[in-house]
Amino acid sequence: MVIKFPDKSKTLKGLYCLAPFETAMINEWGKVYICGCDAWLPTPVGNINDEPIDVILNNALSNQIRSSILDHTYTFCNEKTCKVIQNNELLTRSQLGEKEADIIDWQKKDKTSSYSIRRIFFAGDRTCNLSCPSCRTKVIKYYQHGGRDQESKRDRLVDRFVKNLFSSPNHKLEEIVLSTSGELFASEVLLRVLEQANLENFPRCKLHIQTNGLLLKDRWHRLGQWKDRVSTVNLTADASTKDVYEKLRRGGRYERLLENLQWFKEKKTKDNINFIMKMVVQRDNIHQLEDFYEFGKRNGADEVHYCRITDWAVMSPETFASVDILSDKHPDHERANGILEAFKSKGHQDAKFFG
Repeated sequence: MVIKFPDKSKTLKGLYCLAPFETAMINEWGKVYICGCDAWLPTPVGNINDEPIDVILNNALSNQIRSSILDHTYTFCNEKTCKVIQNNELLTRSQLGEKEADIIDWQKKDKTSSYSIRRIFFAGDRTCNLSCPSCRTKVIKYYQHGGRDQESKRDRLVDRFVKNLFSSPNHKLEEIVLSTSGELFASEVLLRVLEQANLENFPRCKLHIQTNGLLLKDRWHRLGQWKDRVSTVNLTADASTKDVYEKLRRGGRYERLLENLQWFKEKKTKDNINFIMKMVVQRDNIHQLEDFYEFGKRNGADEVHYCRITDWAVMSPETFASVDILSDKHPDHERANGILEAFKSKGHQDAKFFG
């Protein structure tokens, strides 16, 4: 379904977003978006279960969306949810790097040219070993112990993903980010996709892993041929203490987290992997901003990221409103904002904020 928003050419004139020219996101149902977030640009351009990624990225709708960036109408972008627009992160022509400027100019000249992107955010499977309250109401495990029928469904899904995403050579693809909807190391689907992908088709491609970290030590070997291609591990922990961690990362054990962090600290140094630790900021952890930063640095984090909790419609509106403490409608917003600003004032160069 095509979703359009009002013309923004008057307010965003001369400003560019690189996402539709560089990025594709594939959700757990196989829908493809040419943006890093389907809440920001909610129109899917195809489905990876039906046709190859190269075909999808070069269809009429994909080119129409890119054209809306070039003429500054941003017709397909939701400015109320897009953090790039909200945070004034769009770029002027002079701010584009040489490579990015070449992409923009090329698209202006010939919008029908064969096109391939540099980054793929890949969900593919919601399976996870945790049921964090901010994300889901229960543990989700697809294709794990469902008998022969479930195994058959899993294998067919893996075959489609490999065929439509990884079978054609792409020398421009630089990064695959996964999993963006579950836990990579708990997903037989995603691990098997990586095992079967032909790396020779992607000589420049690196792997960016998003994880809760609890299975790193036991299942790192399942990356197989990708073990030497991991550039970044982004680990969401949400808290620095046992009580808050086990409340917000439901199903996780704090001692298991520490064990995996200790193992990975040595691993990331040896293999030169960029390590990010992330907190989803909410009511129950707002007081730990500084403690979490120090916790991350003690455990080898190169960067510590903070992002405001997102409403994934798994909580009632009332419950979400009560935990979204950074909302200006929250009764404790002023106190929370004071904590946030006090932390920012310390000037930690490797602490970053999103949302």
